[in-house]
Order: sequence, then C-alpha cells, then structure tokens
Amino acid sequence: MDTFLRCDAAVSLTARLIDGTVAPDRRELVELHLLVCPACLSHVGKVRDLRASLSSLPGRPAPEHLLALAAGNAAAGATAPKADVDPAEHTSL
Repeated sequence: MDTFLRCDAAVSLTARLIDGTVAPDRRELVELHLLVCPACLSHVGKVRDLRASLSSLPGRPAPEHLLALAAGNAAAGATAPKADVDPAEHTSL
C-alpha cells in the first residue's frame, strides 16, 4: 500500500470520502493527507458545504421527455457506463 497520497488522488476520492464509500485503506490515506494539506482539507469542506446546500433544495420531478428516454433505454437493455475505477491507483507516488 502507498504511504503518501498526492493532492489529485485525494481530491478524486472526496465524494467517496464524504459518502463513506471509500475503501478503508484509501480512507486512512486521505485522512492522513488532509492532516498535512490545508488546500485539500479546504476542498473537502467546500464540497461538504455544497452538498449540504444542495440537499436542502426542494426536489423537482424529472421532465417527461427525460423519463421517456430513460424508459426507452431501459427497455433496450442499455446500462450506465462504468465509473468504478480507483483513481488513486494511477496517481499515487
């Protein structure tokens, strides 16, 4: 396991850190990085604040044309693109 996480890797893991879905070993690396990097710590704080602000907004129903498109894609067997890549594997020192 890496012992140091670069800023780009820490930032790329921000959403998963906040959601609590980052792998435990990566979580430890990000938390250690945040202890020594004020810029990344500030970034995480801003993302948390933004998410809190967005979650307080009232929900709106999706437009009918978007629902129809999604239903058509589902019926055709379309799947969402995979985004399950660990960016830290490609950016750590």
